[in-house]
Amino acid sequence: MNQLSDSDFYLKYRKKVYHIALSYFKDRFMAEDVSHEVMIKCFEKRSGFKGTSTLDTWVYCVAKNYCIDKIRNMKGDCSYLSEETGLLTNEEAATPEAALIRNVEYEDLQRKVAMLPEKYKVLLILYYFEHLSLKEIQLRLKMNISTVKTRIYRAKQMLKKMYQAEGPRFRRYEF
Repeated sequence: MNQLSDSDFYLKYRKKVYHIALSYFKDRFMAEDVSHEVMIKCFEKRSGFKGTSTLDTWVYCVAKNYCIDKIRNMKGDCSYLSEETGLLTNEEAATPEAALIRNVEYEDLQRKVAMLPEKYKVLLILYYFEHLSLKEIQLRLKMNISTVKTRIYRAKQMLKKMYQAEGPRFRRYEF
């Protein structure tokens, strides 16, 4: 890192870091914010670079670890789930009333997902809202694929119990 000036370092790695962040968050605005945070972190931690790996590898690891930590630290915060992620159904609202009902149901779903334990919530968000495959989740979180499947199943069962406890009011989502 000492061989590159700060501006050269930034120019060389900004796009790579952005693409890493984009692969984790699937939202370009979030990826931009995270990539800037990662670049700042790299500048702050550059004295910790020991040269045991290439600079490219070190920057990649810093970016990857930062993204994973950011996902884990979003406890209860589903605000980054924009309306672009859509509902879990493909129906279109025919009336303003139907649209309002779907919005209320979607907000209720977000609240229920936020109430789940972190280890289940993260997996549901990545799988259903970020549309990542099981393999992508496995690689991102460094978990066994069977653990990913089991936790997604258990999270869905927890959501199902939450909806059943409310009674017949919400029957839209099948888990």
